[in-house]
Amino acid sequence: MIDARRGATPAALLLSFAVLVAVAAGARAEARPTALPSTPQGWLERMSQALRSRSFEGTFVYLHSGQIETMRIVHEAQAGGGERERVLALNGPARQIVRDDQEITCILPDRKLVVVEKRRPHLPFPIIVPIDTARLRPYYVFQMFGHHRVAGRAAQAIAILPRDRYRYGYYLYMDVATGLPLESVVLNEHGRRVEQILFTSLKVVEHIPPRELEPESVAGKGFTFYRQEGGESPGIPGTNHWVLGPVPAGFAQIMYTRRRLPGSRNPVQHLVLSDGLASVSVYIEKPVDGKGLRGVSHMGAVNAYGRMTDGHQITVVGEVPEATVRAVSDALHYDSAGK
Repeated sequence: MIDARRGATPAALLLSFAVLVAVAAGARAEARPTALPSTPQGWLERMSQALRSRSFEGTFVYLHSGQIETMRIVHEAQAGGGERERVLALNGPARQIVRDDQEITCILPDRKLVVVEKRRPHLPFPIIVPIDTARLRPYYVFQMFGHHRVAGRAAQAIAILPRDRYRYGYYLYMDVATGLPLESVVLNEHGRRVEQILFTSLKVVEHIPPRELEPESVAGKGFTFYRQEGGESPGIPGTNHWVLGPVPAGFAQIMYTRRRLPGSRNPVQHLVLSDGLASVSVYIEKPVDGKGLRGVSHMGAVNAYGRMTDGHQITVVGEVPEATVRAVSDALHYDSAGK
């Protein structure tokens, strides 16, 4: 886990869980569709629709940094278009996430901590489902990548390759019968695999029992609860002294919040930038003890870069190359004459 302060920060924990929660896939014995997409964009649209319309359960492995984590996922597509999901770690430290259309709840038993965050559906997850592929064309190349077999099922592979050094590449393997994702691979700027998510068992179902989507009860067990407070806005408010200069082409700020995070005495400012596929989080805070991340840290495909400036700890985290988190950090500066 990336340490942005002493111990893993809640921000880093949430980002790490996003990697795990991101995968949603399933399969059932169905006839092969008579008409399949002929373009990468068509397959991505089909996958997006499948994730919104199918309920499933399964087990997947998450490979990163020489480690293998096994996770169980239960995903419900509701009749009104909503979604509910639960992800449970089967090995290593006990962890689970419960997600619906409004909130994401992370339960970390080893830390006796429950974190409840507002869900931001406009932010992409690491297993990417691009919505606006036209916006991405200046920065990525989309290619059909042949036919494969994953989890015993026929799969169509799509490659999403970066045009510059500020983005990762992706291989996505989608079930031919259902359109659901079966496997995802993240490639770093050198074309090497840095992360892989692979289903080992999956099943599409018509109904998910409500108990399967309920988190484990922690009542009376001494857990500390943190719930996100405060709103969010698309830009840095005018009362803020921080100015974000030029960042890598295609990345734009899509969110700003100011709130307290677990373990932090002072409010933390949180900015999110995205190119429509990858995203980067920026955390700005006044450290109590003057300690924090200095330089670069890595966990699988996630890079973080930290520095102190004008009495503030700046931490930039994202599933992007090191050059990107450095560039975003360097673009942020403090304007003492600001409002």
